[in-house]
Amino acid sequence: MFFLSFSLCIIFVLIHRLVTRPIIKAEKIVNTIINDNNKSVKFADSRKDELGKLFWLLNKLLDDVHSKEQELKSHNVRLQTLSTTDGLTNIANRRSFDLYMNQLLSSNTRSGDVSLLVCDVDYFKRFNDHYGHAAGDKTLKQIAQCLLHNLHSNSDFVARYGGEEFVIVLNNTNQHQGICVGNNLLEAIRNLNITHVLSDISDVITISIGLHTFEKSAYSKYESLFNKADKALYVAKEQGRNQLITSTQIKELTS
Repeated sequence: MFFLSFSLCIIFVLIHRLVTRPIIKAEKIVNTIINDNNKSVKFADSRKDELGKLFWLLNKLLDDVHSKEQELKSHNVRLQTLSTTDGLTNIANRRSFDLYMNQLLSSNTRSGDVSLLVCDVDYFKRFNDHYGHAAGDKTLKQIAQCLLHNLHSNSDFVARYGGEEFVIVLNNTNQHQGICVGNNLLEAIRNLNITHVLSDISDVITISIGLHTFEKSAYSKYESLFNKADKALYVAKEQGRNQLITSTQIKELTS
């Protein structure tokens, strides 16, 4: 009887050591995975029995899940980039501009002047019709990169708004500074020396710019601000193109 009891105790100890304890440890690992979403933990799979094989399969499953999650995150990042990037020029698109302006005007530290520039390529339809759409696309790419490279990448923002129109945001920039930047951009585009024989104002590609400067702490929506810069652009085109007009100049003209 004693021998039977002793044998049973030995069996129970072995079962606990070889089966029950590993399962309890495995349960803790599962709880860690579920509660902490931590897939870096691993099951001890060095055993040569069925539990070892099970733990090896669980580790492989965790690795596969982690790999798929990383792949999905990378895919989402690519989708996000595509959704905010203009497919032709590889700069920010209109949606990106919307997001940028909403963030700019909702920031807790939103104070200081902002200069908003709306740019349009002069007589671009004539250029497209005469030289072809391939040449037109190439020119838009050149203009986009020229605008981008003539701005401060850390504080300024440029996007293709649509067609041959671009929008630029100069953060912490007053009107005088905005005019200087705008005039530099006018010159930089002219210096690309892209031939345009059907332009009424030059023998090379030029742009017109409308500028509106505002104190960002005074606004929570940007649409009216864009409209003022766009109206200044319209006046710049009406008055001969290849120039910059500010919203304050419009007031002076109409007063």
